[in-house]
Amino acid sequence: ILRPDTTYFNLFPSLFVTYKISPAHKLRFSYSRRIFRPYYSDLNPFLFYDDPYTITRGNPFLSPQYSNSFELTYILFQAVNISASYSYTNDLISDISFQDGRTITNTKENINRQDNLNFNFSAPTEITDWWGGYLWVGVYANLFDDKVGGEELSFNQWGLNSFLSQTFQVDDWSLEISGFFNSRSRSIIFENGANGGVNVSVGKRLLKGKGFVKVGVTDVFKTNQFERNADFGNVRFNSLDTFESRGLSVSMSYNFGNSKVKRSRERETASSSEQDRIGK
Repeated sequence: ILRPDTTYFNLFPSLFVTYKISPAHKLRFSYSRRIFRPYYSDLNPFLFYDDPYTITRGNPFLSPQYSNSFELTYILFQAVNISASYSYTNDLISDISFQDGRTITNTKENINRQDNLNFNFSAPTEITDWWGGYLWVGVYANLFDDKVGGEELSFNQWGLNSFLSQTFQVDDWSLEISGFFNSRSRSIIFENGANGGVNVSVGKRLLKGKGFVKVGVTDVFKTNQFERNADFGNVRFNSLDTFESRGLSVSMSYNFGNSKVKRSRERETASSSEQDRIGK
């Protein structure tokens, strides 16, 4: 068995440069090199039977993936952000499936390289003193050209992700409507279907503003589902993952303390990144 070289030394620099054109206009450039280590569950070689025809197993020989990212951002009035970024990832950790008859085995493998372009726009949407919100739109392209399972695989795919929230405030009442949409996408051998969702909540302040009651419904139209298809090599399958995305929530809060006291600063410990690797 060919074992990866686990003795390595790397540097992970970051660079941030901001140029103030005028009080209302800024340009910001950033560069960073980062490492992403596989989740512990992705390294577990034992077999997990999801159903009679689907097996999931980890790959103990996964290597970390390394990404280099460059981003240029234009900032208007400290509120509107327009950015363009480029990144490339070596040893990309990707989902891969193999088919034997009617049985599918899902695992993870390192892929040579993937390039990514991103164009993002975000801005507050303050319409009146009682109607405001936030808009984010991201357009991206994934570029890939390599061999997977001994077969050539090349694609350049464009996609779009978006998020919109609108808040209406009248006296002590508030109404919030938010939603997201993700277009169809490609992740190596998989075609992922489009999905989205709409959330609605109504709130009211009580007891001289110290109390708050909120009633919300998530995924009102039950459209937050995950569709995945594969048609590559000898792998042929279609899947649709659904879950209880639509729900009703009721929350109540009351502030006993002094509202003028600042919250304590959140801290990140050295073990945070290792805790994140536990994964699902």
